[in-house]
Amino acid sequence: MKKTELAIGDSTELEISYTNRVALNRETKYVEVSSNDTTSGYNRLEITADVKPKPDTLLLLKYSPYTIEFIEEKGGAIKEKKVEFKNSGKEEYKLQIIDYPKELFEVKLSQEILKPGKVIELKVKPLKKLPPDTLKKSITLKVKSGKEIRITIPIKKDKPPEHTLPPIKWDWRR
Repeated sequence: MKKTELAIGDSTELEISYTNRVALNRETKYVEVSSNDTTSGYNRLEITADVKPKPDTLLLLKYSPYTIEFIEEKGGAIKEKKVEFKNSGKEEYKLQIIDYPKELFEVKLSQEILKPGKVIELKVKPLKKLPPDTLKKSITLKVKSGKEIRITIPIKKDKPPEHTLPPIKWDWRR
């Protein structure tokens, strides 16, 4: 989303990524949009699709993790994260980074060509200290092997808890 606050008559673009790794039938997903407009302050968008495999979408390319999750260490340090791509097929794949939040991260592939049976890494390193609140971004890759597909990997960082309660001490002798 390009803007999070809109004035009257203003508009913005909203990109919704739909990921389905398991189901091969009718799937429904919902997106909620809220505002302080008293006439239409809440909208629920419904996206329904019949998910059917096609021969060109059944990639033998596996990657892990599916989501890059940053956790702030003591002192505010955040470590580099890696995503491993493994080619389980007989064709080679060409991977290309299409889009990522350049103002927040440095993103690099260890190689662009993934040969059969081999593994390559995608490295994601914060350029600076990440915002203290919740962060939801993504990296988009293009994969070529005959046909072209795109893979979107979500990046998230949750807001740290504002306070933590002290541990409860139990006296079991009572």
